[in-house]
Amino acid sequence: MTMSIIRLFDHIISKLSRKIPLRTVIIVPFVIQIFAVVGLTGWLSFLNGQKAVDDLASQLRSEVATRIHQHLETHTTMPYRANQINANAIRLGLLNLEDTPALERHLWKQIQQFDTVSYVGIGTEKGSYVGAQLLDNGATLVEILEQSTTNQLEIWETDDEASHTKLKEILPNYAHRDQAWYAKAVTEGKPVWSQAYFSSRRTTLSVNQPIYNEQGHLLAVATADLSALEMSQFLRDLKIGKTGQSFILERE
Repeated sequence: MTMSIIRLFDHIISKLSRKIPLRTVIIVPFVIQIFAVVGLTGWLSFLNGQKAVDDLASQLRSEVATRIHQHLETHTTMPYRANQINANAIRLGLLNLEDTPALERHLWKQIQQFDTVSYVGIGTEKGSYVGAQLLDNGATLVEILEQSTTNQLEIWETDDEASHTKLKEILPNYAHRDQAWYAKAVTEGKPVWSQAYFSSRRTTLSVNQPIYNEQGHLLAVATADLSALEMSQFLRDLKIGKTGQSFILERE
C-alpha cells in the first residue's frame, strides 16, 4: 500500500516536471523571495514612518502643553501678587482701610499695572468695600461701599485721572461679608481660589486672601480676578496644525 502511494506521487511529480519548464522552476522561487523581501521592506518602512509621525505628534503635543503650562503658571501668579501687595501695604500702614478715597486711588492705579488681572478689591471686616475693574475697552470702573451708607454699592465710571464721571449703577443691600468668596477666604485662613463664575458677561476666577493684624484679628479680605480674556486670546493664537485647538479643563 505504501509503495503504491510513493509510485503515484513520483508519477505526479514526473508529469508536472515535463509540463513546467526548468527555467520556471528555477526562477519562480527567486521571484517569490524578491516579492516577499520587497513587501516586507515596504511594510517595515510604513511602520517606521507611522512611528515617526506618531513620535512627532507626541512631541508637538508635549511642546504645546509645556507652553500652555508655563503661560498659565505666569498668568495665575498675578492675582496672588496683587493681593499680597495690598496685604503688605495694609500691614505696613501704607494703606488705611478707613480712608476710602485713598484705597480707591490705590486700586485704580494698581489695576492699570496688571495685564492679566481684571479686578482688584478690598472688603473690610467692618463693612466697607472698594474695588476697581478694568474693562475690555480699557475703561476703569470703581466700586465703593461706605460704612456710613445703607449697604449701597456704588459703581462709578472714571476718567484717565481716576475721577468719577458717571454713576453707572447702585446695588442696594450689598453685603460682601456674606459672599462666598469672602466667607471661604475667612474659613480657610489663607489665599484661596473661588469657583468659576460668570461676571460682566465673561467667565471669571478670583483669588481671595484674608488680611490679619499683628494680633491675628481679621481686618479685611483682598480679592483679585484673573483675566480670562487674555488667556483665551493666548489659546486662540496657538498654531496647532491646520485644525488643532487647545483647551484648559477644570479637574474634578
